[in-house]
Amino acid sequence: MLVFFSELWLVFRARFRSPVEIREVATLDIRGWPHHLDLVRHMGNGVYANLATLGRWDHLIMSGCSSLFRQRGWYGVVTTQTLTYKRSLKLWQQFALETRILGMVGQNVVLEHTFIRGNEVVASVTAQLRILRRSGGSVAEREILEVFPGLSEMSAALRACWPGSTSPNADIDRGIGTSTTAPGRSRDVTLHEGLHQARTGTDPPSSRPLRNIAVG
Repeated sequence: MLVFFSELWLVFRARFRSPVEIREVATLDIRGWPHHLDLVRHMGNGVYANLATLGRWDHLIMSGCSSLFRQRGWYGVVTTQTLTYKRSLKLWQQFALETRILGMVGQNVVLEHTFIRGNEVVASVTAQLRILRRSGGSVAEREILEVFPGLSEMSAALRACWPGSTSPNADIDRGIGTSTTAPGRSRDVTLHEGLHQARTGTDPPSSRPLRNIAVG
């Protein structure tokens, strides 16, 4: 129920905020509230998935994807979701949720949600979204790419690095990889960072917030 009202709040606030491009990052600033906590007094595992849902709605609304979906009678459902936890979030702590669309693999749109406190990634969620028709059936990849041509280049890079790919870059991009940042030192990377490294051979620039909105 709380997620439902938070989604309504995002829809209401959208009219007062600047839109983002489909390639850009949508950022929500969030605080840890009592209803987020479990019995050991940190944010419960399932809460990350619920907040990722808000991040998806936020990106789809602000990028204009949700309007195009509505016009065509489309909607999205999550088929697969992978969560990776690195640190705990506690009561009243503030953090950012960054959501980006990575591209398409087959008929699925792949999104990544990154939870960041300070400059540290505390958790990440990779979700695959299948686009369906309200009249029945799935929307073909070709049709989605025709409506969102910017996804084509992104999808080519994503498929080359997707788990199971035979690309020489595939080992970089499992969503929980390592990136050498200095001799003898490495750090965890998220999937979008691995994609950036595969394309350019360098660490990605900071994506710190393009825009913010507070969510309870």
